[in-house]
Amino acid sequence: MNYSFSYTEWYEKALYEDDTLSIINIGTDYAKAEMYEHAVTCWKYIADKGCGNPDVYSNLGVSYYYGNGVERDYKKAVSYYQRAAAMNHPFGMYNLAVACEYGNGTPKDKGKAVEFYRKAAEKGVNQAIDALIRLGLYDEINGLAFYGRNMNDDSF
Repeated sequence: MNYSFSYTEWYEKALYEDDTLSIINIGTDYAKAEMYEHAVTCWKYIADKGCGNPDVYSNLGVSYYYGNGVERDYKKAVSYYQRAAAMNHPFGMYNLAVACEYGNGTPKDKGKAVEFYRKAAEKGVNQAIDALIRLGLYDEINGLAFYGRNMNDDSF
């Protein structure tokens, strides 16, 4: 087997074979290598195809929120976060909560932010638990811990 393919060749092969999962994974690899424009190309292809993948929606939201590979656009970011959150994607919910808390791309709404922080915390998103603690709505220390921390979370 020849493993000397470049990512561009793998991407073109995945496109030809209509291999959605490979295209998503190639996009993720590009993002990890900080080649954001290529990552966004992969993810937008999947989103535009209408595959309804919550990871893709969440990743595109992050790309637009921070301007990684695209021009920063909070409204587009929120639109993608909403799609991911509607599909119960943990980080889609967390990122939507952040946007709601700070009013980026959506009206500032602390109640909605807390709602999505709680939903994300229930899915084990440690950052959501931290946000609830920061907002004074959760206390892990004094016996009020009811959200389980995800000990395998390496997103820091």
